[in-house]
Amino acid sequence: MNISKHLVAGSFAALIAGAVLLPLSASADDADLRAVNNRLDRLERSVNDMRQNEGGSSSNGASSSVSLNSDAGVRLGQMEEQMRLLNGRIEELTHQLDVVNKDLSTYKEATDLRFQDLNTTGPAAGAAAAPTAGKATVAAGAPAAASAAPTVQLPAGTAQVQYDFGIGLLKQGQFPQARDAFKQFLVQHPKDPLAGNAQYWLGETYYAQGQYKDAADSFLKGYTTYSKSTKAPDSLLKLGMTLTQLKQKDAACATFGQLKEQFPNASPAIVARNKQERQKAGC
Repeated sequence: MNISKHLVAGSFAALIAGAVLLPLSASADDADLRAVNNRLDRLERSVNDMRQNEGGSSSNGASSSVSLNSDAGVRLGQMEEQMRLLNGRIEELTHQLDVVNKDLSTYKEATDLRFQDLNTTGPAAGAAAAPTAGKATVAAGAPAAASAAPTVQLPAGTAQVQYDFGIGLLKQGQFPQARDAFKQFLVQHPKDPLAGNAQYWLGETYYAQGQYKDAADSFLKGYTTYSKSTKAPDSLLKLGMTLTQLKQKDAACATFGQLKEQFPNASPAIVARNKQERQKAGC
């Protein structure tokens, strides 16, 4: 049966999105589907064995052949009925996984819109005041009320200069300011070779402050949108760690497994950390 492998491979992203955003049961459905297909495979093998035995029994005499064929017929009927039920269950689980995949598409669209809104309206209320570093400037004319935090502007220069500016803020522990810098960078340079790195470090600004839901959103986008980036394995590893923090054990374990399968040549440090985090999560 190839349907199980096909559905399981196609449902990984939906499983993670469900764990991050919606109370979906993609992980349970995926496990159920594997169990149903395994049972169906066993039944098919049993049916084939019985049919072979039925064909060979004719050489053992007419009376024994009639008895064996009768028993085999009953068992075959029972097994075929079970196979029909299992096929129905597969169709049901397939439909559920399709629903999850549609939810993932909706989630991605909502995430993209949220990023656009953030870059239009500025950072969230309550962020710390921005430092004055290099060519960075604080937004002019911003009210001094506590509900309207100031923001930083990327310095003039190349994409590398602007990326380094965000990294500098991150190293200083200025997480809200670094976050805003990376968001601006991704808007201005969405296809730059450094975009995948910026997306990863954006997730780190959330993770460092315990904002695990937003961190998971960022790491998931880093893995899916920038899958060819050198930071893609890091994004997947940190996504698994974030899901662990969100108490989403099944999704976290699936993520750690995906990292091992998809990036077998990842750096030794990533491989070792992935193994360590899997054990810590109880996978």
